[in-house]
Amino acid sequence: MSKPFFLCLPGSVRRASSNALLLRQLAAEMADFADAAVYDKLGDLPIFSPDREGPATPAVISDLKAQVARADGLIIACPEYVHGIPGGFKNLIDWLVSGDELYGKPAMLVHANGHGRGAFLRTQLCEVLTTAGVALIEPDGASIYLVSKPEAEIAACLATPENRQLLSMAGRKFAARATARET
Repeated sequence: MSKPFFLCLPGSVRRASSNALLLRQLAAEMADFADAAVYDKLGDLPIFSPDREGPATPAVISDLKAQVARADGLIIACPEYVHGIPGGFKNLIDWLVSGDELYGKPAMLVHANGHGRGAFLRTQLCEVLTTAGVALIEPDGASIYLVSKPEAEIAACLATPENRQLLSMAGRKFAARATARET
């Protein structure tokens, strides 16, 4: 039996995004029991327009849709901008909402800004995702405080045994629940 595949969606395009770094570490911790890939084309997505759907769909959007459709679940790490979802990440969701790629797709949220920060984002993201048909089975999968730290410090923090175990356990729990829904 093959391992499940999870697509990790960072909500930031910043080069040293703490969310993307968190997702990369999570993917590494899941390697024994799942395949996970971090999506890295968020900044390449054109602004959504219904006029560009169907035959006019840009190749980068067709690729995104194919990756989401192939995934057994989604793992999302998104920053909070001005108490809300960053425009680029909302744009990604807008491109997916008219198709069936998101419908019923299991998802887990992980957070790079613990200590209760990001509550506005989680509320909005849960609302938008469930409205789009996502099966949000782990709204608080894991939270590690990483914001405002330099990239090397983030990497060191993620590499501690405690955080590696936290991420592995969150990933294992999500993988079990996501794949159980399919059987």
